[in-house]
Amino acid sequence: MIGGSSEIVNAGAEDFRRNAFVVALFNFFPLVLVLTGEWRPFDVMAFYWVEVIAAGVLALVRLCLSLLRDIGAKKWGAAISDAVTLIAMPVHFGFFIVMTCFLLGSFLPEGTPSRKLTGPLVPMDVVLENIDFWKWFLAVTAWEAALFVYRSLQGAVRGFIASSAVADAYARLFILFGSGFFGLLLAMASDERILGAALLVAVKTLVSHGILYAKHKYPPAPEQA
Repeated sequence: MIGGSSEIVNAGAEDFRRNAFVVALFNFFPLVLVLTGEWRPFDVMAFYWVEVIAAGVLALVRLCLSLLRDIGAKKWGAAISDAVTLIAMPVHFGFFIVMTCFLLGSFLPEGTPSRKLTGPLVPMDVVLENIDFWKWFLAVTAWEAALFVYRSLQGAVRGFIASSAVADAYARLFILFGSGFFGLLLAMASDERILGAALLVAVKTLVSHGILYAKHKYPPAPEQA
C-alpha cells in the first residue's frame, strides 16, 4: 500500500519508523494469509486491485473538493484543470482497471469455472465473482480515511492536494499492472502462483518505503493559497 505516503512530512525518525512499520504490516498481511492457507495467491492480487480502485475513487473525491475550493477562490485556471481531470480520469483509469483483470484471472486456481470471452468486461466479471468486493472495498476505504484523519491530526496533510492523490492512484495502478505481468511470467515458469503474489508485495513495499523515506528526507513545501 502506498496509502497517501506522498503527504507525509518530516516528523522525525521515530514517526518515519512508525509509518514504515505500519505500511510494511499492511503490505505483508495478505501474503501471510496465503502462507497460512486462508487466502489464495489470486486473493492477494485481487485485494490490491480493490485497493487501487479505492485509491482512484478517493482521488476523484479529492478532485471534487479541489474543484469546489478553486471555484470559491475564483482560481479559474485551476478549476478548469480539475474539471478536465475529473472528466478524463474515470475513463482512462477505469480502462486500465478493466484491462488488469485479464492478468488477475490468470492467478485463479486450477479448476475455477471458465467463461467464454464474449466481451471486454468478462474478465472483470470473473474477478468479481471470486471475491467479496464490497467488503474489501469498504475495509480499504476505511483504512485510507483513517490514515488521512490521523495524518491530518498530526499536521502531516496540508489541504486537499488533488494532484498528489491522482498521482498516488496511478502509481498503485502501475505497480499492480507491472507486478502482475512479471509475476505471471514468474508463476508460469515455476508453476507457483504464490511467487507472483510475493513479487507484488515486494514491489509494493519497496516503492512505498522509498516514497516514505523521500518525503521524510525532503518534505514537500506547503501548498500555496
